[in-house]
Amino acid sequence: MQDAETLIAAIHRDWGEAQGNYDEFRLFTGLRPSEEIALVLSDLDLANAILSVNKARVAGIDRDQTKTGDDRRITLCPRAWAVLQRQLALRTRLKAAGLIRHNHVFFRETGEPFWNLKIQAQRWRATLSSLKLRYRRPYVARHSSVSWNLMVGKNPLWVAKQHGHSLTTMLRVYAAWAQGMVESDIEAIRGSMNRQAPLRPAAPCRTAAARRPRRCTTRCRSRLAVAHPAPATLGRSGSRSATRSWR
Repeated sequence: MQDAETLIAAIHRDWGEAQGNYDEFRLFTGLRPSEEIALVLSDLDLANAILSVNKARVAGIDRDQTKTGDDRRITLCPRAWAVLQRQLALRTRLKAAGLIRHNHVFFRETGEPFWNLKIQAQRWRATLSSLKLRYRRPYVARHSSVSWNLMVGKNPLWVAKQHGHSLTTMLRVYAAWAQGMVESDIEAIRGSMNRQAPLRPAAPCRTAAARRPRRCTTRCRSRLAVAHPAPATLGRSGSRSATRSWR
């Protein structure tokens, strides 16, 4: 869990709030990337903290169904709800500045909506490299969300419905990850899922283009490595969690 929090804080610092919120939200909702960039304001039930997932954006093409063709409703945990509130506040500011003319929930720091997953993957990779953490694909955020919910004792059927999995597939792929967990690990996951205050990253990385951040400089990446040293391991040696999700 510590490594996931380290990555979240570093992405916020490297690329700003828009990118940071995008990745943090995925980790605590388990959304597929194509589903997240397709979200629009009408998908949000703010009164009940529920998200409707019923479409996807793939390679710039909008589709009126998800990967599996099944619609679902996601109940947001306190952490995801807090991230969404920050994102909507950011959206309000950018719209007031005339930078947003669309109804998408997530977007680039310029206000432009995400049309594909290229820039997000590049930034994820650059920040992970700067932290010297074991590389994990951006899709690992979805795997982590499923495994975290199982580890804190959520009903497997509920977890499957939240993430758009069949119960059989979910138990076959994820259930073993919860075995051998110690109480301190479970409490760390629960604490992160329930946290509502924003993370407080170290001094921000300043780049030349204020509205279009570039990769951190070598000097900035050195500061990141000092502020967030990589732990010796990211999961149990030889286990799936060491390569596919965070604990």
